[in-house]
Amino acid sequence: MESKKDASNSGTSKTPKKKRIRSPAYPAESLKAAVGRAQKLYDADHESGSTIESAATHMGFNKAHGDALSVLAGLKKFGLIEMRGERAVVTKRAVNILLFPDQDRGKNALREAVLLPQAYRELFNRFKGKKIPSDQTLRSELIADKHFNAKAVDGFLKDFRASLAYAGISTEDQLESPVEEPETLELHDEEAQLKSEEEIQEKPEIQTGQAKTLKSKVFNVALDPITNDAPQFAQVLIPVPLSDDQKKRLISFLQNL
Repeated sequence: MESKKDASNSGTSKTPKKKRIRSPAYPAESLKAAVGRAQKLYDADHESGSTIESAATHMGFNKAHGDALSVLAGLKKFGLIEMRGERAVVTKRAVNILLFPDQDRGKNALREAVLLPQAYRELFNRFKGKKIPSDQTLRSELIADKHFNAKAVDGFLKDFRASLAYAGISTEDQLESPVEEPETLELHDEEAQLKSEEEIQEKPEIQTGQAKTLKSKVFNVALDPITNDAPQFAQVLIPVPLSDDQKKRLISFLQNL
């Protein structure tokens, strides 16, 4: 007779989880929209750069939430900003586009920017020298072959076509058109050279009443500095300010070491 345990095990075999296939990364907005965002960053902080929080508000968001971070990541994919420490700084490419839109340097920078996102570049090169098929055909192929999200692929195609038109290039252009991959940027791993969406995390807000208790200072304490020619030092990380009770507990702890 089959035991209850055996019956339970035989009837509840777990189905292996289906491996999640990640959709390709691509800009959240078209190139024209991204250039408009870069203009706002440049007008506000020029080439000094903006903090993530400031960049979000400069671009028109009320805080650095998910949508703002996605848009900021899109600017990076187009090569319009780069991260320097904790600041988003407009690139030389962006400055050329913003300040010299009618000159060759600005036009070339725009043509270069539109093909920096890997998803854009691959699709462009796939049909280079030919006319791009209809959205209906591309939609099915991108979902089946590139694992695009069915709910997002239409928006991607709309932005892709609009971006090419804004940059003034077409897949029907001849090979001598200046749209080759720039050698100065490692396009195969753009997420490594520029912080990705996941790396620019929204920082948790600290309530005003708790802000003081979360600060801390590092104190270097010399151990027996008088008798030793080369005294040793201990580093003590202490949250400040300390209450009288906390000070007593800290002193008691040190005395019992």
